[in-house]
Amino acid sequence: MAKSPPKSKFLRSAKLLSAAGRYAVGEIAQKYKTEHSTRVNEALFKRAAKLVESLDQLKGFPLKVGQLLSLDTTGILPDEIRKIFEKLQNQATPIDQDIMKKVLNDQLGSKVNELEINWSPIASASLGQVYSAKTKDNKSIVLKIQYPGIENSLDGDLLVIKKLTPLITAMTGKKVDLTGVFDELSEMFNREIDYVREAKMLTRFSTLAQDSKQWRVPVLYPEFCSSKVIAMEMLSGKSISQWIENSPTQVEKEKLAAKAIDLFCCELFKWNIVQTDPNFANFLVLDDGRLGLLDFGASMEFGQGFVEKYRSLLLALKKGDANEVIRLSIDFDLLDRRESEKAKETYLKMVEVSVRPFLENGVFKFRDESYIELTKNVSMDFIRETKFSPPPKHLIFLHRKLGGIYSLLHRLDVEIDLKPFWDKWIERN
Repeated sequence: MAKSPPKSKFLRSAKLLSAAGRYAVGEIAQKYKTEHSTRVNEALFKRAAKLVESLDQLKGFPLKVGQLLSLDTTGILPDEIRKIFEKLQNQATPIDQDIMKKVLNDQLGSKVNELEINWSPIASASLGQVYSAKTKDNKSIVLKIQYPGIENSLDGDLLVIKKLTPLITAMTGKKVDLTGVFDELSEMFNREIDYVREAKMLTRFSTLAQDSKQWRVPVLYPEFCSSKVIAMEMLSGKSISQWIENSPTQVEKEKLAAKAIDLFCCELFKWNIVQTDPNFANFLVLDDGRLGLLDFGASMEFGQGFVEKYRSLLLALKKGDANEVIRLSIDFDLLDRRESEKAKETYLKMVEVSVRPFLENGVFKFRDESYIELTKNVSMDFIRETKFSPPPKHLIFLHRKLGGIYSLLHRLDVEIDLKPFWDKWIERN
């Protein structure tokens, strides 16, 4: 068990600066001494481990940034280092239970006496911990309790990370303005600590999916909810990892994969609201075969205009209309108009490769190492050629979820014809 994360802005900033400094200074000092080597320098590996340890202790926004680094850092971090950051996804160190008990008592008061709580956490993450409990009428529920004071950490943490970022981007010779990216990260963090909003999102998703034969959303228990506590029905099923360990058949894996793809497409193109956290732990394979949806803090609403613009870009890619793809991408802030012609060529190649699985005839093999290598190479080419284009701020979390779905299908080792999904959700009247 860990102590409560430090609340003082000075202590948090000092710890973050110290951790990042130990990592970044060593990184710069050895700048790419091993860039032509297949082995990661042992000292670099140790510095990354120390950085992860510090982020784990801080929780909140720094831990959330560390989790982002574990998701899709191709061309940014070596695989060995990225795997260290993966620890932050599901295995953050739990906070001492007495601290979490105090949060629950402060939030629910005498209502706590109506619950029988198992204080061994089911999960421990960047913003809070999850516990199982039973109500006085013996219903099994889940309590999601937020870490104390985490809402006060954002401004200071964000300021420190913003000041550190130019040191890193300077190493690449780029002139990328990341203001919009940080604004988006800040907005998402504030959404995720707003448990009142998350409870409303859970109810909204429950209404949207109420007639679905593919997905299931737990029932909310509002009498045990507050600004720092969410109570919901405990669904009966297995985690994705547990389900895979039980050796499902290939047909069963393909059915689960189809449910995941359909969910993402339905969220974006029909409901216009996407749960953007890509963590597998947010899904359960239920006893009735449906996919259980568990976490709604990272839900984002996308206006119909945004969705149709996104659809137009995809259709332009299918037609191979390079000029229209570039025009729409600049309009969509995916590409800076100041980029060179070479950079635009590499961008076109990268986005063409990204949609290729949906347009080819026949099944796509998600364990196709040649395709994985191709996507890595074209992404690297684009990274090397660009000077001005920041990560697309309004697509960071949408594509984070899409990347999570791809990772799930890769782990399932499935082969699926994706064209029907394109025809159903994108190529429609």
